[in-house]
Parts: sequence; structure tokens; C-alpha cells
Amino acid sequence: MNVFKSLVQRYPLAIFLILTFAISWLPALITTLVPGFSILIFAAGPSVAALIAAAIEGKTALQDLRSRAVRWRVGGGWYLVQLGVDTTAVNKARYSCTSW
Repeated sequence: MNVFKSLVQRYPLAIFLILTFAISWLPALITTLVPGFSILIFAAGPSVAALIAAAIEGKTALQDLRSRAVRWRVGGGWYLVQLGVDTTAVNKARYSCTSW
């Protein structure tokens, strides 16, 4: 474990990128070999890689990651505006690209 911890401390970005790539694209390889395998982990790759890297680095890194993840940087109204923009864009794309 000390080897991984020293690598994460020395090269945090490289370890994060390697983990993200492996977690995100390994399911693609598995889906070609095993039909019916769910590939929903694609989207979770960066989040899982950040948790793994922080867990290897230690408790303070996990606490720092948690505090950064739940910190609100803008008012709640702006999150509602973004949710409305996203919903509008998805609906517009769905109805303009299909012939229902």
C-alpha cells in the first residue's frame, strides 16, 4: 500500500487519469466479450477514480474531496436555471431528431 500511496502523492494527476481511463473503458472491453453486460459505469469513471485516489492518499484527502463536492459556489436559483436549460436542450434535441 505504501507504494501506491507514494505514487499518488508524487503523481496525483497521472494516477487519476490512468484510473479514470481504466474504469471508464474497461467495461467497453467487457461488453465486446460478454453480451448483455451493462456499461453504466462509463459515466462514473472520474468520480470513482477520484474516490480511489483520495482513499489511497488518506483520510484527510477524502475529507477534502467531500468538502469540495458539497460546497455550493453559487445561489440555489442558478442551479434551478441550469436544470431548466438542460431539460429544454434535451427535449429540443429529442423532438427535433425523431419523427414521432
